[in-house]
Amino acid sequence: MNRTAICVAVLLTLWGRASAQISWRTVVLHEPTTELDSSCNASSGTRQGGYIVLNNITGYQPAIWNGSATDYTLLTPPSWRNGWVNGMSTTQQVGVVSGFYEHAALWSGTAESFVDLTPTAAGYTSSAAYAVHGNQQVGTVNSAYAALWRGSAASFVRLHPFNVAKGSFCGATDGEYQGGSFVPLGSPYWHAALWHGTAASMVDLNPAGSFDSGISGMVPGVQVGDARFLSDIEPHAALWHGTAASFQDLHPPGAVYSKLYATTGTMHVGTVSFGGFGRAGIWLSDSPSSFVNLHNLLGPGYAGSEAYSISVVNNSIYVVGTAGNSAAENAVLWIGTIPAPATLAPLAGGILVLSARRR
Repeated sequence: MNRTAICVAVLLTLWGRASAQISWRTVVLHEPTTELDSSCNASSGTRQGGYIVLNNITGYQPAIWNGSATDYTLLTPPSWRNGWVNGMSTTQQVGVVSGFYEHAALWSGTAESFVDLTPTAAGYTSSAAYAVHGNQQVGTVNSAYAALWRGSAASFVRLHPFNVAKGSFCGATDGEYQGGSFVPLGSPYWHAALWHGTAASMVDLNPAGSFDSGISGMVPGVQVGDARFLSDIEPHAALWHGTAASFQDLHPPGAVYSKLYATTGTMHVGTVSFGGFGRAGIWLSDSPSSFVNLHNLLGPGYAGSEAYSISVVNNSIYVVGTAGNSAAENAVLWIGTIPAPATLAPLAGGILVLSARRR
């Protein structure tokens, strides 16, 4: 573990002890006068990524924001109609562009930087990218097989193990390992899966007693997602440390269902329903009771919300997602701030990022 990671771990431990002191504010990234819909699916530091549906352009437009509704950049490449951002790192964004088929997209902050990751030379006609970390991008090809790239269509690696699976999905990477889910032969349900760069390396992380599970987000040593059990068929927020036996159930007390989408390793974000619509929230530790309802910080009129990604920069927590009202879906940013302990200086540019959405 390097010095920055140690500092982040220490800081977050101290934050956990003083969680009641965290002050939250909400920034709605949706501009209602010019936009029909918007969603924030990813974050990296103080930037956010997702899509915007504009009044004067048909369909989703991939976009990155800089913390406000009016400060954004559209990433739609020339000759492509639609798209959206699913994941971000400090320098890159991944997602989908759409024409006749959907194609996995890689950007570096501008529409002109677009790279089409679809491995047409390998015989695939469509693809989607869901997460990026370091030099790795992950997703699917032909909406059926887990995929890994390293910056180009030619770098494509099929992670789908045909000998044990009839379908697979990859929605997360920590830069070395890849996470997602697969459908075993003879089964209609998904199992959480972890890969290490090849189809043969796949490990089944489905917990004991679970009939359906999946990984949506990860950082080194920690994977998050959800799992369902015969005793309660609704999804439960799930945490792993690389093995099925390491599974932890983070389902909050009194919840109907819960899901995790992203993690810093010590804090996790997702959605919980206590009956009715889901509520965006953050778990401040690996305890189910550490859940904090972020939906309550929204103004009146929002029926439901989801939190898809989390970043930590210095003494601030950035959580992004979407919230629905009677008029539209709105991209939302929640910012949590806690006073740094007097004995611990703020991190100098330390950032932990993960962005992913499950199938």
